[in-house]
Amino acid sequence: MSLEDTISRIQKNMQHSSFVGNIMGDSRFIIPRFLSVAERDFAALENDEEVVLTEDDKKIVVRVLDLCKMILLEVPITDELKELVSDVCILLFNWNNNTENDNAIAHDIRFIRNTIDMHFTLISLVTFTKAVVREATKKKVISSVRTDEISNHFLSAIDALNEEKERDCGNNKEGFCSKP
Repeated sequence: MSLEDTISRIQKNMQHSSFVGNIMGDSRFIIPRFLSVAERDFAALENDEEVVLTEDDKKIVVRVLDLCKMILLEVPITDELKELVSDVCILLFNWNNNTENDNAIAHDIRFIRNTIDMHFTLISLVTFTKAVVREATKKKVISSVRTDEISNHFLSAIDALNEEKERDCGNNKEGFCSKP
């Protein structure tokens, strides 16, 4: 996805997100301010100009990251908020890699993206578990298999999937993993 597409999706999701509209004070304008900074810096990089970051630019980035963390911790995550925060993180990641290359910013971006992934994984797990319990209740299934054996197998399968994902993501130079 191009820079223009990413910025366009961020602006669209900001308009359609009821949460972002309810943010009080200066925080409401922090993402648009960062979009301006990113556009300016990427335009300069395209023209082979040197990008000099100001303290204000760095503060804006930190405030955007703090806002994204606050959204994840305090607000029910809708698909629009997931897309908004993910797109902001992608833009921040690319901006950071091409300008500041700050490890703390990269760490916060990974934290936010992992939190989103874990949130939706838990929702999927709960939905799946409810469906299994409903089906078992309907059929009044009585299993001869011990539940601790099933749990151990389930946990082993999850560990194997996580190891595979870590191997795949470890080979990715950008630090993002496209595998679910």
